[in-house]
Amino acid sequence: MEVGALLVGRIYNHSQDSLVRGQEKGCFGLGGSTILVLYPAGTIRLDQDILTYSDLGIETQIQMGEKIGEKLCLND
Repeated sequence: MEVGALLVGRIYNHSQDSLVRGQEKGCFGLGGSTILVLYPAGTIRLDQDILTYSDLGIETQIQMGEKIGEKLCLND
């Protein structure tokens, strides 16, 4: 889910019926913004650096394809 922020003039989405993992689906105009990753509670473990920086109120810049956590097995 894309989220426009201050100075984001526009969010451009490509018109496609389906996408494959890693394929660009759109981009932000004028600077950057943020993407929300939605997942059911208890299904992933975020990397410790992201948790630490978040606790300190520090924004973490993430690049496309960069690992941010791991999927948990049902018995974890």
